[in-house]
Amino acid sequence: MRKKRLVNVLTSAALTAALVMSMGMTAMADTGVTNGSGSGDVSVAIKKIVATDGKTYQPNTNFEYEISLGDGGTYTVTDANGDTQSLSVNEGLVGGLSLAESNFADYTYDNDTDGVTLDATGSYEKSSTITVNASVFAGATPGIYHYTVIEKSSANTTGYEDYSGVTYDDTTYDVYVYVLNNGGTSNYIGYVVVAKESVSGDSVTYTKSDLTFTNDYGADSTDDGSTHDLTIEKALAGTLQDATDPFTVTVAVKTGASGNGQYYQIILVDGEGNTVTGTDVADYVVDGGNAVSLTIKKGYKITINGLTEDAVVTVTETNTSGYTASYDVTSADGMTQDESDSTILSGSITKDEAKATLTNTKDATTPTGIILNFAPYILLVAFAGVFAVLFLGKKREEI
Repeated sequence: MRKKRLVNVLTSAALTAALVMSMGMTAMADTGVTNGSGSGDVSVAIKKIVATDGKTYQPNTNFEYEISLGDGGTYTVTDANGDTQSLSVNEGLVGGLSLAESNFADYTYDNDTDGVTLDATGSYEKSSTITVNASVFAGATPGIYHYTVIEKSSANTTGYEDYSGVTYDDTTYDVYVYVLNNGGTSNYIGYVVVAKESVSGDSVTYTKSDLTFTNDYGADSTDDGSTHDLTIEKALAGTLQDATDPFTVTVAVKTGASGNGQYYQIILVDGEGNTVTGTDVADYVVDGGNAVSLTIKKGYKITINGLTEDAVVTVTETNTSGYTASYDVTSADGMTQDESDSTILSGSITKDEAKATLTNTKDATTPTGIILNFAPYILLVAFAGVFAVLFLGKKREEI
């Protein structure tokens, strides 16, 4: 089955090989084709792309790749003129291909010496090369040598732990190294062809392609995507409410027991819809790191972006200044109030545009306390007056 799948990919490559050998020329550049120089190693470009929604920081993780020896076999290839030829593909030789930088797709924040910044375009890219080691093929039989390249994930590598929220690229790339002979005793790398496997049901097709792995980290909004946002809104109610009263809201995020160090963007907007900035306004909160405190007033909104479904968000409100606090989390599916302290909200966000409303109420009270406080004194005065009338009346009678 696999041998038949390779035929279409190798047809054009085989014809190019025949052309090169017969004319002594280098093949013309094409997508998925890297030409050799006639001697020495050949470098094949490999690219990594992490796609986000433009509001999510790069994932704090390192992506790994595996190069394996591909299958060999003999194939019958028919060209455009109907002529056929027998094409042999050899299993790759050990050490024939290697990554120039084993950790080229390391997105961990500690590894990013330029500092971690939010890419508003939503695309985090890294590039490197795969080296075709000419010395390995120096004494080999001229022909085509087959390798495969995959990105490691829990789906294809036992014990591998996927990073939360990332959809891994499951593409298998087939790499064919064409080892040619100069007509004497020396071999050289003529060119390298990269083919991409596309699986649809039981059907597998191959097309020449650049070696690019793309991961989704919240870019796909289908079914709310893999990353979400939470907006915390401040509301006031009551006859004694004061729109200038400040309140402190503290936000923390943690995945698992200790957190994964991921950054989550924070946007603070005032009651007029203007973004609030300054040294006292954090740009992000760190997963498992210190909580972030923000001062807000009536109408203010705090939005946290890039939250994955296993990241637990904790929101705490303090200094309510005599207000009665109430919270509505019905639009923040997954969040609940702490049973022992109702000012603490926590939970995981499982959908986009989640919302929690913090309402503080202060009303004027009926001044019945004043009457109660003075009533005893009024009764004493009245009693004294009655006593005086009775006492003075008795004195007059005696006179």
